[in-house]
Amino acid sequence: MLPDITCRRVAVAEIIPLRHRILRAGLPLEAAEFDHDHDPATRHYAACRGDTPLACLTLVASEWERRAAWQLRGMATDVSAQGRGLGRRLLAEAVADARATEPDRIFWCNARVSAAGFYERLGWRVLSEPFEIPTAGPHVRMVFGHGEPNGADGLTDRLKASPRDDHHECHESSQGFSGGSEAGGRRGASALALLPVVGFIAIELAFLAAVHFLGGPPWVALAVLPFFGQVMADFRLAPLFGLTPAILWAAAHFLTDNRELFFPYAITLAVHLAGQFATRGRPQVAVAGGLVAAAFLAIRVMQAATLRVLGVEAAVTVVILVAAVAVLPRVADRPWAKAAVTALASLAAFAGLAL
Repeated sequence: MLPDITCRRVAVAEIIPLRHRILRAGLPLEAAEFDHDHDPATRHYAACRGDTPLACLTLVASEWERRAAWQLRGMATDVSAQGRGLGRRLLAEAVADARATEPDRIFWCNARVSAAGFYERLGWRVLSEPFEIPTAGPHVRMVFGHGEPNGADGLTDRLKASPRDDHHECHESSQGFSGGSEAGGRRGASALALLPVVGFIAIELAFLAAVHFLGGPPWVALAVLPFFGQVMADFRLAPLFGLTPAILWAAAHFLTDNRELFFPYAITLAVHLAGQFATRGRPQVAVAGGLVAAAFLAIRVMQAATLRVLGVEAAVTVVILVAAVAVLPRVADRPWAKAAVTALASLAAFAGLAL
């Protein structure tokens, strides 16, 4: 558990930036503002270090099967605090606070399928088949306090006993509920939760196979590092399309037999990882990006590149990466802009070949 953390009710404006970083990355800031955020009955909670929210959630006064309920929305934990029990603690204190004034209300939410296990360990039940929410992905409807023998005390006990915090303790929701199949929902949620991982692995293998065919072993060796860095961030599929310029450089090498194109290829991989670090903030991703640059220079030494060529390539690499690291945090919420930075960086590396 992180020290010096205070869980308290907050104004919605205090948690919008955190919601946006974790739940709506790549979308306009307004996408992190939900319906009913400003209703008088809505409650917003945050776990804060000083004035900085590290985790947040919102309880919206609603109904469940014609019964008064709280709809849990927008639960998110900053990447720097994930896996430390902060989400469990905030959820426990929010539930206790809500029960203190309105003990008869139950709790429900639409949870991301990747977070369903987190809620299930805390006593929530899946009551629907998986369904898609635009901009938020596959979800299942879950409920707590609906026929639960221990009520809020049972939730508190589970929160204390739960061995770990889930890294994906976030969810989004749409309005309304009409029941569903608990068993079917769990099976569907488990299956859908695996889809991003399976898709990621399939794209990774296809990419490596293509690079091996187009460039050969050194190109494959360098390509492994970006996938390692991406895994350190998450298994999202969308960022992988940022590697498209790398495939194009490998194809150009195959068609022209120009070994120097290995340089813009390597820069593409390194800047792609820098973009992922700017978005997700995980230091492992930045380390992987640095390793790409170091591995490229090591491979060039093994290829018997002259000292002059190595010096030029090292200097150009440093300049491009410094520029990319300076620009990428400013466009971290705009995927097209990050892709443009990656493409421009690879073109700059190609231009550097003339030096």
